[in-house]
Amino acid sequence: MHHDQYLDNNHYTFIDHGGGSHLPLLLACVAATTGPVLEIGVGHGSTPCLHSVCCPNRKLVSLEEDAKWLETFKAWECDGHTVELDSPAHLAELATQRWGVVFIDDSPGPPRADHVRMFPVADYVVVHDAEGEDIMVPTRPVIAGVPHQFIYKTFFPWTLAVSLTHPIPRVP
Repeated sequence: MHHDQYLDNNHYTFIDHGGGSHLPLLLACVAATTGPVLEIGVGHGSTPCLHSVCCPNRKLVSLEEDAKWLETFKAWECDGHTVELDSPAHLAELATQRWGVVFIDDSPGPPRADHVRMFPVADYVVVHDAEGEDIMVPTRPVIAGVPHQFIYKTFFPWTLAVSLTHPIPRVP
C-alpha cells in the first residue's frame, strides 16, 4: 500500500509514515540480550515499546537533548526506567557502562557516528534513519571493521544494527 492511500476507517498506519520502522530490528536485538538498554533520543515509537519490554525487570535509560521534548516522555519514568536530559558529559559517563542494546535516534542525525563509536562494548548498537547520507557517510568508517552489521530495509526509513560480538538477529 502506498503511504498516501487510506486504510479502512481513513486511518494511516503508524509505520506508513516512518514511525516505528526501526521497531522490528530494535526489538529483535533487545530480545536477543539481557543487559540494560540505552535509548539516545526519545520518541513515540521507541520509548513506549522499550518501556513495555524492559520494565520493571530490565534497566532502561532514555536520553533526550531537547528539554521540551523530554518533558513529553517523563510520564514513562518508573522503577527501572529513567528519562534524562542528554549532555556530552552524561553520555560519556554512560559510555563507560556495559549495555545490551544502545539505540541511537537523536537529532540532528550526523553526530550518530560519534555515538556509535562511543559504545564498542554494547552487545548491539541500533541506529535509526540509516538510509540518509548525512548519517551514513560519517558512520561507514566507524563500522567498517565491525564483523556483524545489517541494514533493515523492509520499512523506510532504514535501520542499522552492528555488533562486535553477536550475529544480528534477522527479521522479515
